[in-house]
Formats: sequence, structure tokens, C-alpha cells
Amino acid sequence: MASWFYASNSEQVGPVEDAELLRLLREGRISGATLVWKDGLPEWVPLAGVRHELQDDLSEMMPRRSDGPAPQPGQPLPTPNSPVAGSGGYGAGAAGTHMMSAPLYDTRADAGFPEGPAWEDQSLPFFGRIWETLRPSLLQPREFFSDMRRAGDYTQPMIYLAILGFVGTLIGMIWQMPFQMMSLAAQGQQGGGGGGGAAATGGVLGLVCTVLFAPVVIVILAWISAGIYHLVLSLLGGANEGYEATFRVVCYSSAATTMLNIIPCVGGCVGTVWMIVMLVIGLSTVHETDGWKAAVAVIAPIVLCLGAVLVGIFLIFGAAFGAAAAGGGGGF
Repeated sequence: MASWFYASNSEQVGPVEDAELLRLLREGRISGATLVWKDGLPEWVPLAGVRHELQDDLSEMMPRRSDGPAPQPGQPLPTPNSPVAGSGGYGAGAAGTHMMSAPLYDTRADAGFPEGPAWEDQSLPFFGRIWETLRPSLLQPREFFSDMRRAGDYTQPMIYLAILGFVGTLIGMIWQMPFQMMSLAAQGQQGGGGGGGAAATGGVLGLVCTVLFAPVVIVILAWISAGIYHLVLSLLGGANEGYEATFRVVCYSSAATTMLNIIPCVGGCVGTVWMIVMLVIGLSTVHETDGWKAAVAVIAPIVLCLGAVLVGIFLIFGAAFGAAAAGGGGGF
């Protein structure tokens, strides 16, 4: 296993092994533009320049051009604006002093590494982050999840889910409000009108509580469902990333499809179906596993839950029917 050194805040860090370097990359602590060096390389190079060797477990290093001796660990790190005497250059300055030019790859996307979603890019405006995450996740889920970080931060996906969960639930409640009011009015008429005001007040308070507590409930359900999906995927041998990768898929899928409540009446049904599709695509893409394994991981728990509900209903009706039959038989 190779021992790598990498540059962080103009300081040299290392040595670290291959797996540690890949972990730092996946967590977003380093990028494709981060300078790295290991024994055998003639110069410090952007991590993007050795991406193929990393993906192949660094089985064979590609030769690099060098105009001078290799900068060893302990020497000053090359920076775009400072001369590095004797370093193998990306460009040369006057009097034989080499100057490093801009990195070959400026972003992790250029290097083929996940860098998204836009929501986690703090340099973008707030609503721009939401839109540039919501739009591709709904319309291009495979590309979206390919570019999604696998690890590094639980907080940002949860915040995104809580915000969109609140907005989506609020929209759904607005569409349901006319029907709720008609139902409450009918109940008030049946009760002679005396309890109509109290029923209406209770109904409004119920809607408000639903909207306010929706983000908390949605996030809790995301934790639980992600754990179930990841467990099933692990049993099938398809979990090639950690739990956080699964959790991220659940958060961004649930948040996007919640916004489909904007469609009157059928938005909830459409969102549920599309969420299942997004989950299957997301899990298969992020874990780089077979689609059928991802489908089983998502659908099997749903089928089991529905089956348990049906069995429960059958038992309740069976018990009620048995009690009614026993009561009727005792009257003769």
C-alpha cells in the first residue's frame, strides 16, 4: 500500500494510506485539485492527475513529466504564486525558477469525483441551492446521485429534508383545507350547529400541528427507513458504501418528492411512486450495485409493512366477527 502526502492549508500532511486518502476525498475534506505526492512521483501533482490509479487501488503509477528533481516531503509546498526551485514544473519562470500554473483540474467534478449536490455548496445563494438541487434530483436522478457525495455531513441533507418537508406538507394541507372545512361544516350541521365552532377550531389546530411537526417526523422516518434499506441491501451483498450514503439518498429523494404535493389531489400518490423510483435509482447508483438489489431493498419493506397491516386488519375483523357471533348465539 502506498503512503501519500497531501497539501492542506499550505502545509504538508501525511503519510496516509490509499484508503485514508480516498476517505478524505469522499468526505469532501480534499478535492481533485489537492496536491499529493508519494515515493516514485517526480513532483507534487493534483489528486485528479492520479485518479485512475486511485480507482485501481494504485496498482500502477503513471509517469509524470519532470524538469528537475522531485520535491521531497519536508520541502516547501509549491503554490500558484510562489517559486519552487528545482521542482518539476507545470510552467517555468525566469532564470530557471519554476512557477506552478493553475491545477490541471479545478473541481472534483472535472476529476470524476462526486462534488454535489448544489445544496451543500455554501457559496451559492440560498434559494439557488434549493432549486439547483431540487430540479436535477427530480428530473435527472441518476446523474444527480452520481454527483452526490457519499459521506461527510449528515446535517445538510437533514436540513434540506426538513425545509422541503415543511413546505411540501404545508402545500398539501392547503389543498386539503377546503375538503376539511366542508367536512367540519357537515359535522356541525349534524350536531345541530352547537359544536360546529369547536369542531372547526379543533380542525384548524390539527392542521397547524401537522405542519409544524412534519419536519421532525419526516427526518425521524428518514433515519429509520434508511436503516431498513441499508440492512436489506447489506443482506443482499449490495451495500458498497456506508449507512450515510443510504441516508443521503433517502433525504434527497424524500425532500424532492414531497414537493410534488403542489399537484392538486394526486400529488401525494405521484410523489410516493416517484420516490420509490428515485430510491431504487439512488441506491443502485451510489452503492454501485445491481438494480434488482436496490429494488428489493426498497420494495420488500413496503410489502412487508402492507402485509402486516392487512394481517392486523384481518385479525381485528375476525375477532369482532367472532365476538358478534358469540353474543348472538347466547341470546337463544
